[in-house]
Amino acid sequence: MQNEAESILNLLHEGQDEIKQRIPDVMENFQNFSQSVIKEGLLTPIMKELIATAVSVSIRCQP
Repeated sequence: MQNEAESILNLLHEGQDEIKQRIPDVMENFQNFSQSVIKEGLLTPIMKELIATAVSVSIRCQP
């Protein structure tokens, strides 16, 4: 049995797969952007993940 977070992640992956099929160039650009954001820079990738998590918690983002 899946918990709520796993169900949401599955829906996200299904949506990404559909976007990839319908408009692959957009999905590729989004994936490239996402990867570039998390790369090492002035902040480490871990620091960026922690900031993203803190922002999500502070705005009460649900998984």
